[in-house]
Amino acid sequence: MKTSLNAQHHLHIDWLRELAFYNDELLILSNRLEEVARANTAMDVMQQVEHHQNRLILLKEELDIIKHDVNENEKALLDKVGQKQEFIHLRVVDSDEQLLARVQYLAVSVSEFRFEFNNFLARVL
Repeated sequence: MKTSLNAQHHLHIDWLRELAFYNDELLILSNRLEEVARANTAMDVMQQVEHHQNRLILLKEELDIIKHDVNENEKALLDKVGQKQEFIHLRVVDSDEQLLARVQYLAVSVSEFRFEFNNFLARVL
């Protein structure tokens, strides 16, 4: 899909804000997981804690990769703008559909993890 440089720039800003939100949420869930691990030392609970910790690590890694890619995409966009700021609304570029899909998939993954994690908390607390 074609979009203006300005629209793509604002989309990048939105994605970075969304990623920052997910980063904060994963940090909160990680802290909560640490509380559960300190309070429950039963083997079956610790195995579930490890499972959730691994999922948190994978989600955080994916988040960091996407954030890097968004920043790189933004840098490339700014290079296209160059010295001709007055054309930012007129210049048309291809939007990055693959990056959009990755951000959306991360949102779904974090939501599914939060749901699964809250069910886990309900069972062990």
